[in-house]
Amino acid sequence: MNEAIKQAISYGYSSITVRTDSQLIFNTYNRGWMLAWKRRNWKKADGQPVKNLDLVKELDTLSKRIETKIEHVRGHRNDFGNIRADQLATQGAKMLLEQLESEQKEETG
Repeated sequence: MNEAIKQAISYGYSSITVRTDSQLIFNTYNRGWMLAWKRRNWKKADGQPVKNLDLVKELDTLSKRIETKIEHVRGHRNDFGNIRADQLATQGAKMLLEQLESEQKEETG
């Protein structure tokens, strides 16, 4: 998601709408979780550190540079963009696994 926002900034867009099936990302941004964590020095209400803090801080920084809207879509519910994103993620994971396996074979070869 942060990469999409970076791309929008690099193209000079003034706003971006990101659609995600992640309730965590949606709530982090839209339900005020990020602001609350920031006020508590990046700690959750239970005092535990925020997971993926580097990504959350980056989202905080990026969203100040471009008007950012995050919408939630239900995963695997005939939303073309969500289905396509899942396909691309699966394809990318397979490609990475194949590359790692190939490199391992070359090293042990």
